[in-house]
Amino acid sequence: MRETIFRFCCPVVRRLMRSRPWDNSLFVAVNVSARQLLSSHLTTHVTTALERSGLSADRLELEVTETSLLEDRADVGRCLEALTAHGIKLVMDDYGSGYSSMTNLRRYPFHKLKIDRSYVAALDEDAVAEVIIDCALALGKSLGLTVVVEWIETEAQRARLAVKAPDQLQGFLFGRPEIMERKISALEHESRATHTHRSQRLRFVNHDPLPWGSRRDLLPTRR
Repeated sequence: MRETIFRFCCPVVRRLMRSRPWDNSLFVAVNVSARQLLSSHLTTHVTTALERSGLSADRLELEVTETSLLEDRADVGRCLEALTAHGIKLVMDDYGSGYSSMTNLRRYPFHKLKIDRSYVAALDEDAVAEVIIDCALALGKSLGLTVVVEWIETEAQRARLAVKAPDQLQGFLFGRPEIMERKISALEHESRATHTHRSQRLRFVNHDPLPWGSRRDLLPTRR
């Protein structure tokens, strides 16, 4: 199994940690593919990346889609349990796009749920979309999960969904993907110039056609 993304994260995270103090609002999220989940080496790759970067395990979030959980459940379950045993946080991404959402939430040790973007995109055309968002929010909160609503692109969407009191909102309204070197340089300059801290999230996003990508950008989003 390739470990490119975790190897790549190490120098990036070290530079980020030097550029500014890490307050409680800052963390790193990495998407994990179904193929990676089935690898016996995933836990080793992740923990090695943490050691090399100096990043605390509780500042790392691994995002798993529902569809990736359709693979062998025993192997996936052992992998996810091993990761959380190290203090790493697990996020169910694209909630509502899979086939057995509630079963997976019960079976695996997730701490965060991200509602699939398609429901926000359909708010103005499909009344059922808002009902599903409401149900997902209620379910996530009843299970003690942090609930995120993604794909917020307009102020109207933000206002409409903020009243539902999700834990976090994420989307282009708050920030668009940026080239990583440019973003880190801006953070370093900000830290030197003002020593102020904005509440933001730095996310590794993969866009390449490789199984889990080789190009990474930073996507800042408001918490």
